[in-house]
Amino acid sequence: MTDHTCHAIGCDTPCPPALLMCAPCWVLVSSRTYRLLRRYHPSRTGRIKGQPPVKWFGAVCHARADVCEARGDYDTAEKQRARGDRLLGKTPEVTRG
Repeated sequence: MTDHTCHAIGCDTPCPPALLMCAPCWVLVSSRTYRLLRRYHPSRTGRIKGQPPVKWFGAVCHARADVCEARGDYDTAEKQRARGDRLLGKTPEVTRG
């Protein structure tokens, strides 16, 4: 097939380069995150060739976090979400005591 593998953390399933993740991992991605991925997909932003927009990578981090969370790896999921939020330009909420 190809040397390309699923981008989900801990998954080595081969998949075509045009796909971000394999089918078993895609079903673990929430509909909210899926909509986020569609919103920032390079084809929708007019950047098919070259470097995708930074917000696309933020959406990818959220998709990877969904998969980690579904598999019970909450620490990695939290780190991926934080990274995704930074790339999406979201500022973390500050708790005041």
